[in-house]
Amino acid sequence: MGFRFFEKNKAICMLAVAACLMMMVFPEITVTASKSAIRIWMNAVVPSLLPFMVVAGYIKRAGVSAMTSSRFYPAVMAFFSGYPMGAKMAGDQYRDGLLDEAGLKRVLSYAMITGPAFLTGGIGVTFYQNKTAGYVLACSHYAAAAICGLILGRGTKIPEQKIHRHRGSGTMSGETPFTDSILESFRSLGIVLAYILLFMIGAAFLDISDLFQSMPDWASAFCKGLLEMTVGCSEIARCSCSLRMKLVLSSFLISFGGLSVTGQTMSMLKGCPVKPGQILTIKILHGALSAIWTFTICAFVV
Repeated sequence: MGFRFFEKNKAICMLAVAACLMMMVFPEITVTASKSAIRIWMNAVVPSLLPFMVVAGYIKRAGVSAMTSSRFYPAVMAFFSGYPMGAKMAGDQYRDGLLDEAGLKRVLSYAMITGPAFLTGGIGVTFYQNKTAGYVLACSHYAAAAICGLILGRGTKIPEQKIHRHRGSGTMSGETPFTDSILESFRSLGIVLAYILLFMIGAAFLDISDLFQSMPDWASAFCKGLLEMTVGCSEIARCSCSLRMKLVLSSFLISFGGLSVTGQTMSMLKGCPVKPGQILTIKILHGALSAIWTFTICAFVV
């Protein structure tokens, strides 16, 4: 079984071995990047995601989510908490029978969004010291998500009797569903931490290579952001290019999310008929539309 798995996933296994060797050869870089990832996770991800994950998990187990719109519930939860809540809620809706395959993909086309607190506070104020920049990024992000839904989405409605069966069977009370929602939330957050950590280590290794030496600073920062979005946005804000160009690049990265967010999204969609290529298609389109919106808005306000 193990040999067949290796043959089937030879490239991934070899990459994993190479990563282990790199971490052994450069332990100081690994430790520094890991500490940065854990700091981001503790200071930004856990406070913004954990409360909503626990409450959303309890709502699902109590059967309340079945009485809300399955098409808007994931987007609303993502709006309040950020990545990867939209994917998690949409995946839960599919696994609970509230969305069919087409409906799931339609919801994902506009529900994989981050929250306004991250855009205005984390990016606008912290990185750019400019609230207006945060508002521009937020408007572009949500407008682009809505257009993605119009372009990519053609969902079908789940049969009403199936929803009723789920409503009747999903109702719970007492401490058990709440405890279960807490345990599931920490499991999900652990997965998110692992993806952030691994991709930040990858970005750190790229940083010490000669790969980016001949690139302009904005191009180097953008490439790192394709791996881990927060790292890229942080470095773009310190680049020497114009504010308009910085915001356009950051806008694409925020809506694309980086490969780290793609990995987090796929982990939340376990058991759902969605492939990584489909997620990347949605996120690339979202990023491109968001960058166009930002470029246009900047002509008037920046």
